[in-house]
Amino acid sequence: MTAYDEQTTQVSATQDGWVQRDDDWFLYRNGNMLTGWVYVPVSNGSSTLGWFYLGTDGRMRTNWERVRVSNSDNTLGWFYFGSNGQMRTNWERVRVSNSDSTLDWFYFGTDGRMRSSYWAKAPFPNSDDIYDWYYFGSDGRLRVDWQDEQHYCPEIWWFLWPTTTTTKRRRRRRR
Repeated sequence: MTAYDEQTTQVSATQDGWVQRDDDWFLYRNGNMLTGWVYVPVSNGSSTLGWFYLGTDGRMRTNWERVRVSNSDNTLGWFYFGSNGQMRTNWERVRVSNSDSTLDWFYFGTDGRMRSSYWAKAPFPNSDDIYDWYYFGSDGRLRVDWQDEQHYCPEIWWFLWPTTTTTKRRRRRRR
């Protein structure tokens, strides 16, 4: 993705920046409503930039969305957008759905895509940069307890300990 690699729809020439309609947010530049991926300042006056996804209707997306990975690539991926619409990267503890009260750990790459069936060597949040290996299942959730991941090692079971700072792996041969 490149900055400002978006599609536009011409609307009122007087609108520019973020505009709220009811509970939804839309982004306009020079009177054009933007759609697709955009890279913009996170808040007014901030030098921090972030990725946002605006649907074909122009509405800023929040929470879980399965969308194209870039404006020029039709491959779909799962992304998580915070309540401010900014794409999340690294570790996030989030609900799988609005009806689910359970929070689960997920890992999002620097491209924002949720990692699934994936081993990551990364520091756990608030762990003072202690790097260790973590496994995320096919649903993207951090795995703990005994895991039988035959597609990686057909003769080995992995035990992943949940702790506040690290999750470790141990091997056990099948019987």
